[in-house]
Amino acid sequence: MKIGLFTNAYHPTINGVVHAVSLLFRGMEELGHSVYVFAPGFKGYKDENPNVRRFWSINLFPKNKYPLAIPFNPGLTGFIKDLDLDIIHAHHPYLLGKLGAHIGRERNIPVIYTFHTQFEQYVHYIPLVPKSIGVSYVRNSVIDFLKRCNRVICPSPVVLPILEDYGVKVPVDVVPNPVDLSAFGKSGGAGVREKYGISHDENILIYVGRLGREKSLPELFRAFKKILESRPDTRLMVIGEGPYREALEGEVKKLNLDGKIILTGRVEPGDLPPYYAAADVYVMSSTSEVKPLALLEAIASSLPVVAVRGAGASDTITHGEDGLLVDNASEPFVSAVLELLGAPGLRKKMGDSAGKNSARYNYINISKKTIEVYERARDALLSS
Repeated sequence: MKIGLFTNAYHPTINGVVHAVSLLFRGMEELGHSVYVFAPGFKGYKDENPNVRRFWSINLFPKNKYPLAIPFNPGLTGFIKDLDLDIIHAHHPYLLGKLGAHIGRERNIPVIYTFHTQFEQYVHYIPLVPKSIGVSYVRNSVIDFLKRCNRVICPSPVVLPILEDYGVKVPVDVVPNPVDLSAFGKSGGAGVREKYGISHDENILIYVGRLGREKSLPELFRAFKKILESRPDTRLMVIGEGPYREALEGEVKKLNLDGKIILTGRVEPGDLPPYYAAADVYVMSSTSEVKPLALLEAIASSLPVVAVRGAGASDTITHGEDGLLVDNASEPFVSAVLELLGAPGLRKKMGDSAGKNSARYNYINISKKTIEVYERARDALLSS
């Protein structure tokens, strides 16, 4: 198959969508398909693979380093049309995703969309727009985009009720996000502990992800303060960058947790395995996720998980087997973490189960399942 992946974010940007797209790109190429990625340009960055093609872009928020594609480039658009693609796979409903859907409609090419993000939970990033108006706009624009698609991929079944609520009658397939399992579970964490002055006797709780308001990190910090009352031998390591960093630094000072909460900043994806290896428990307080990459990496690293029930966690973690799922409140979260910290045997048992359960997310297996979705979309279009 000749496949076009249309995404509004790609390397060197670090987020779950970028990682999912890059692993699909790699996996489908390894399976013998011809794959192209169409993404916004990133100043100063050069792609090694010639099948990554960049659109002109502007960076309205330089601090966040998130360039926005300008979906108007006659030369590149002509190139895409001349490719005679078999499949267009959009990973965002805006900008390049919308362009891909337009080309698909024009050329009678099946359009697939992966519902990576609950966009309605991100409207606070739209400046000067009341939340109610932002939610309405986002909801209607996503519904309009879904109507242009032949099939939709949901990384998590938790998203299915959202699509039902949208009322869009598009065939839906549940296909999780991919992980390169070979990168995890092999590194030691001693170097990370030494770097941050953490002794081998101390426990490390770890969170990896974008530092955004929707991630509920202040709630995590306050829960951690309560954890310290019973387990002062514990640190919380938060890995990532984002627009909420300055506010989180203020929260750490406000709670008087300097030295106990470590904000590492950006860590390159290839450097993450030792951080997971250094940790004892992965913690997640956000309910805005769909299928967070970091959660999959954590279980691939044989880490037990404590997470708030919600999209992203409830269909990934089996309560009592590879982690503990709790209600969205401080007390049950604190109790679950303390339970694991106080029971090394249980922690290891759950971590071992997590490692075994992660095999289902291997990027080759996920790439094969995605190709099966493409084939269903193509066959349906040909028979219509």
